[in-house]
Amino acid sequence: MSTTPVSCDTDAQTVSFQGVDGRQRVYAFAELPFPALHADLVQAFIATVEQVGTVATADLYFASLRRFLSFLDALGEPIAALSQIQPRHFAQYRASRSVTVSAEAWYRELSVLFRLLRNTPYGSLSRELGDLVTRPGSAAPAASASPGPLLYSPRELERLVAAARQDAGSVRDRVVAGEKLLAAYRTAPDSLTVEARTAGMSLDVFERTGRSSLGAARTVEAAERLLVTARDLAPLLVLGTVLTGLRPLDLHDLPADHRVTDHGRAVTVDAHRARHHGQADAHWAVRGDRGADLDEAGDFYLLMHRLTERARAAVGSDRLWCVWTASGCRVASRPALPLLLQQWAMSRQLSGEDGRPLTLSLQRLRSTLHRAVGG
Repeated sequence: MSTTPVSCDTDAQTVSFQGVDGRQRVYAFAELPFPALHADLVQAFIATVEQVGTVATADLYFASLRRFLSFLDALGEPIAALSQIQPRHFAQYRASRSVTVSAEAWYRELSVLFRLLRNTPYGSLSRELGDLVTRPGSAAPAASASPGPLLYSPRELERLVAAARQDAGSVRDRVVAGEKLLAAYRTAPDSLTVEARTAGMSLDVFERTGRSSLGAARTVEAAERLLVTARDLAPLLVLGTVLTGLRPLDLHDLPADHRVTDHGRAVTVDAHRARHHGQADAHWAVRGDRGADLDEAGDFYLLMHRLTERARAAVGSDRLWCVWTASGCRVASRPALPLLLQQWAMSRQLSGEDGRPLTLSLQRLRSTLHRAVGG
């Protein structure tokens, strides 16, 4: 070829690729989480896609990398170098992906990621991960386990919904209290105690800069007082499934755009319906009284819209579920959701009828609710 098939714009953090058929694609690494990793990952990506012939294959590598980084981002761990990524992160990622993809599909994706990582600069990976990506036999797909029960029992459902509603209420109360403290600090700081004034100052600095001047621990504390975090998502999505009846994909992809109609007694949302590959309006009643935001779909949607507003503005997204992670505000990562759901279920010590830890699945929850109402 007369032109170089791969080129890099270092300042813009983009990689331009041209396939053997002349098609071109530009991959924007600046849009990915963990900016500190980008330089090494760009180098690995270039070295990898130079050996492939089509844009479709290059797309596969970039999409796999984006999914994995989004998953790590949702875990909330501050990762500043490739050497901090360990084999356990891939074990956690596998547990998350196994809910939505087959073992064979997972192994194909793992092979793509490992090939990329083998092309990272020498010495950039930890010894443990370096050994894994060069000898990945232990990550081969295992025999499929027998599927669990399709529906939750009435007792399992009752405990699950009660825990989700309680934790959703705690998220609401936490953020509302943080908003009130910030407003008080900005309008009447002298009315606050010394301790409250210090906390209000931390919230003020955080909202303006994205971090606390008092260190990383205070940054996390300030974020949790003003924003929905990735770790809050599990109970909110569980309750959202119960109230809206939406499929997990539709719930995750809810837009922020909506219309309040019927003199404030209803809300209309253009909810993406993956099953029909199109758009369909969702109409939910709005009661408007205290407590309705945990009992009615419309009130719940409006509450989530309010609680995620700061994160959404920081991201510049039109999606409802924008949350804070250790690397900043992000649109909620779909690949990370199964793990977040399971971590939450374990933290709440939810168990099944057999006494074992409850396996939490939004699709299974929706199917249980659908059967309960005679669907």
